[in-house]
Amino acid sequence: MKSFVSAAVLGAALVAAPMANAAKITEWSFSVTNTWSPSNTTWEGTGGPTPQFQNNQSQLPNGQGAGGSYNVIRWGGGSNQSFLAADATFTQTGLMTDDATGVLGASFYHGNYEVTGRTLASTKLTTTINIDSVNPAGINIPVVRTFDIEFRETPNTTNQWVWIIPNLVGFNRTVDIATSNCEGYSSWGSSVSGSVQSCPDRFTLDLSSLSFTETIEDWVYTFTIAFDQLSDVLAVTENGEKLSIWTAENVMSTLTSRIYVTAEYIGVPVEEVPEPGTLALLGLGLAAAGAGLRRRRA
Repeated sequence: MKSFVSAAVLGAALVAAPMANAAKITEWSFSVTNTWSPSNTTWEGTGGPTPQFQNNQSQLPNGQGAGGSYNVIRWGGGSNQSFLAADATFTQTGLMTDDATGVLGASFYHGNYEVTGRTLASTKLTTTINIDSVNPAGINIPVVRTFDIEFRETPNTTNQWVWIIPNLVGFNRTVDIATSNCEGYSSWGSSVSGSVQSCPDRFTLDLSSLSFTETIEDWVYTFTIAFDQLSDVLAVTENGEKLSIWTAENVMSTLTSRIYVTAEYIGVPVEEVPEPGTLALLGLGLAAAGAGLRRRRA
């Protein structure tokens, strides 16, 4: 009897043996590096100071953000230069898979000031991300994303002809543009109370770069970048895969990103297809059980 019981237990254990599936990664950390591309930057207008690209600045051009590290584009003449800036480097831990809250990512800044001379028309931001699995550890995902940015420095004034003697003598004068006549008013007008001091500027991002996937064994992981903490931003509008951000004049607007990751299992469920090795061992177990039974009857 002893021999039969041992063989039967072996056979049952083999039947219950699960298929070896890859473990789901439940926690991540990441680091980010942001770099502007001078060769992919264009300008509108002429004159004024030469635009500058400044890397690893300890504070932003308007004196805010002391103690940080920023890569900056600055342009224009006036009491303050306008600028775009991004955190030069950023690291984060505690990114949990399928956690709807996500974690904070890098921040981006637009100093919107009244300037003279040439202004930014377009640029390109390259973001290099290194993602590491924490639980279980051992996986590294290097990702490079390129963000094409279109920029519009909206005019705050317009020229108006004034007649002294109708149709005979007159002169041209510069007047402020009424708020309701500012560019894009239909997009941001409802978000402000009363009149704005000057027309807001706009920059537009390509949304296609804000999400990417990675397949690791039996799982597909989708990483998504969103902007959910906005400071001094008048409005955000979406048109297809374009995200336009309207920023108030004479202040610095801040966009802070948030990172999410979800997982989808694409492997074969355990109960559907046993491994070939498991089937072979199961046959041996049943054979051993049969041999034990024969010895018992003998």
